[in-house]
Amino acid sequence: MSYQPLDWDIISLLQMKKDKIDTISLFNSMNLSSVERFTFDRSIVISQFLLDKGLKRPSVLDLGSSGGVFALTFKIILDAHVTAIDDDRYILIQGETESSSIKMMKNRLKRLNIQGIIPINTSIEEYIGNLPPIPLYDSVLLLNILHHFYTGYGQGSSYGQMDFEETSQLLRKIGAITSKYLFFEINSSVIKDYEQYLTDIMYICNFRKLEYVTRSVATDGSLRAIWCFIK
Repeated sequence: MSYQPLDWDIISLLQMKKDKIDTISLFNSMNLSSVERFTFDRSIVISQFLLDKGLKRPSVLDLGSSGGVFALTFKIILDAHVTAIDDDRYILIQGETESSSIKMMKNRLKRLNIQGIIPINTSIEEYIGNLPPIPLYDSVLLLNILHHFYTGYGQGSSYGQMDFEETSQLLRKIGAITSKYLFFEINSSVIKDYEQYLTDIMYICNFRKLEYVTRSVATDGSLRAIWCFIK
C-alpha cells in the first residue's frame, strides 16, 4: 500500500523534504491499516509543527494512544521519549473482540525494535491522578478523547463518565504537567459548544496562546480541527 499525504499544502511538503522526513518509507515500515492512515497523517503534521517550533528530543505524553501511531512517529521523527496511555478495560466491559491497543503497540515496538516508548494500560484519570502537578512533559496529546469523559468509554458504556467539575479538575492537572504544548482535538458531534471548550481549557490550564494546527479527517469522513495550546 503506497502512501500519499492528505490535503497538505506545498509549504508543508517542502519543509518535510528539507527536514528529510521520508513519509512514504515511514508509513510502509509501520505496516498500518487503512483506518490508521488518518492517524498517521495527524502524527506527521504535529511532528512537523514541533520541528518548526525547534522542539527536539521532547518528552511526550500520548493520552488515548490506541495502536501507537503517534508514539512511533514522534520517536522516529523527533527522537522523543513517549509515554503512551490507553485503557483496554472497556473492551471487556462491552464484550467486544477487538485487539488490545496496548498489546498491538507492544507488538509493533518489538517488530520495529524501537526503544524509548512506554505503553501503559490504564485510564487517563488514574494516570494523571498519580502525577505531581508539575511540568513533566514538553508536549501532551489530547486528541479526540475529551468527549469520552462525558459519554464513557466504548459504545453505550457509562464507564469513565465525569461531570463538568471532575473534567475541569482533570484538565487543570493536564495543564499543570504540560511545559510547552498541548494538542487538542474535539468531537464536535458529541460536544456542541466547541469554541467555549477551547476557551475553557485555555484558561483552566493557564495557557497563554492558542494556535490552529491543521484540519483532521476522521475515519467516518467528517472534518475536525487540531489546535495547540502553548505555555
